[in-house]
Amino acid sequence: MATTFNLMDKFREKILDETAVTDIEYSGTPANDVMHILLASALTVDQNTDVLVSDLAVFTEVTGTNYTAGGNAVANATVTIDGAGLITADVDDPAVWSQHASGFADAVRAVLAMKNAGASSTWPLIGYSDAFTAAGNVAGDFAVQFAAAGIFTSAR
Repeated sequence: MATTFNLMDKFREKILDETAVTDIEYSGTPANDVMHILLASALTVDQNTDVLVSDLAVFTEVTGTNYTAGGNAVANATVTIDGAGLITADVDDPAVWSQHASGFADAVRAVLAMKNAGASSTWPLIGYSDAFTAAGNVAGDFAVQFAAAGIFTSAR
């Protein structure tokens, strides 16, 4: 399933704030893992003010066999700039959630968040997906594919 992500305004603001922790490529301790979390509920988002997972008005994570609470870490977070000044933030597609009869069938949205040492409710939000038709891994593997252009681009 291909999905488009909408960047949170506060995350974009933090990128320009030298005191904020927004380095998705950071691999120190604790690593800033980017997490892809599947939601089983319609998501009410205030794109302008929501900062943490706990700020989301509705947050019901899917449950089921082969889904781990907190979602999947996505690998190879990178930020690049090309000769024309286009900045691209990207990550690999998340791991596939393998089929299981006791899996989930109610994923309708996803969020990207930066994992920290705290509970998932304290993880800073990066963005959220457009809504999609309820889907899951009961009848087959469930895979999400990010846009080939990256999760975020910023032209000069």
